[in-house]
Amino acid sequence: MRKSLLIALTAILLIGAVPASAQINGNWKGVGRGCCSPPPISTSDFPIYAWQNWKGVVKDDAFWGKWEDETGNYGNFKGEILWISQTEAYAEGYWTWFYVTPDEIKEYEMGEFSMKFVHFPVETPYCFGKWQSEYTNEGGTMKGRIIWTD
Repeated sequence: MRKSLLIALTAILLIGAVPASAQINGNWKGVGRGCCSPPPISTSDFPIYAWQNWKGVVKDDAFWGKWEDETGNYGNFKGEILWISQTEAYAEGYWTWFYVTPDEIKEYEMGEFSMKFVHFPVETPYCFGKWQSEYTNEGGTMKGRIIWTD
């Protein structure tokens, strides 16, 4: 009985010693919905299906990665983990889009995003969020999950 109590106490202390942010650190991937128009300063007239497919990394207090859509659009995102609890974390940041022409490749900051990460008591941590274009009232949603690697 005493030995079992000691083992249980040790396990509780070890779990408590792991920072809450470590529970979401790792590689993430997901999908998104929604579309927006390109910035008026570009000559493009096709919609951007931002976050349609995305891959990212959470490391300590940062969340960053890349997104692409099936029409060839792509961009980056970068954010900061603003708070974390025993069950969830919340990030905010901005996302970009690359305007590609034969003469140049230009990266435009398109707008903001927010993401909520749920990491306990689920077996596989998951996330969901929303994105917005600062040029229009258009936006969308995204979701994903952590990718376990060996």
